[in-house]
Amino acid sequence: MLFTPKELLLCLFPVFSKYQWYLTAYVLLFFCIPILKILLNSLSKKQIEVFLTIILLFTTIVPIGLRTDTFDMNYGYSAWWMGILFLVGGYVSKYKPFKQIKKGQWLLLYFGVTTITWGIGYIVELCTLELMGNAIYGDWLYNYSSVTVFLAAFSLFMFFEQLEIKSKASNRLLRTISGATFGVYLIHTTKGLWNFSDNILENHITGLPHYVLTLFSLTICVFSISVVIEVLREYLFKKLRVNCLISRITNSSVIQRINNLFNFR
Repeated sequence: MLFTPKELLLCLFPVFSKYQWYLTAYVLLFFCIPILKILLNSLSKKQIEVFLTIILLFTTIVPIGLRTDTFDMNYGYSAWWMGILFLVGGYVSKYKPFKQIKKGQWLLLYFGVTTITWGIGYIVELCTLELMGNAIYGDWLYNYSSVTVFLAAFSLFMFFEQLEIKSKASNRLLRTISGATFGVYLIHTTKGLWNFSDNILENHITGLPHYVLTLFSLTICVFSISVVIEVLREYLFKKLRVNCLISRITNSSVIQRINNLFNFR
């Protein structure tokens, strides 16, 4: 049985149950955006840079040194960390920094930082295993709010921000997939799929090569099936004119006033 009644209920109301942490954090962030927008628009470029430097220092570097989640960022799995990322994104959107860095350099930085992250993490765990009998502390570099993970994610973001795809077919395909990614997230994090995947990996796979191949295959399959489900959902909504109803609601004067609060410009 993929779902118990309780798990199905959690799937239907993920925000209130914190069943999917990202969705819960995203909703909280959504309500904080007007305040964050005021902060971005009221500070000068220099003030924002100083503010972000201090915030990132104490949320990405200090916790690694102290080996504790000092500011309750939940290691990046929280609305607070998403708020910081929102401010970083707002700064990039408003001032367009790092124009001198080419997309190839961003990609090189991404692979470099990723290699360093895993390399240092492996060395730390190897040393602690030898000295303390337990491989610990290396995972601090793998957290969402780790300085190396942040730099890797930021580098990859800047690479795609500068990437230009001229092929119309490729652009159409990417628009279809990108439009379905949130649906993919909601589908792939359901408890039933996790139980199914864990059961295969833990009980039916032996050997590292077989494990890696199966994990890669499961990832591709789950992503592809989720995209298809989301595209079909969009098609059905269009045919049933659900989109028209949503459009009428979102175009109402009240919603438009709310939207103005969440607009960067």
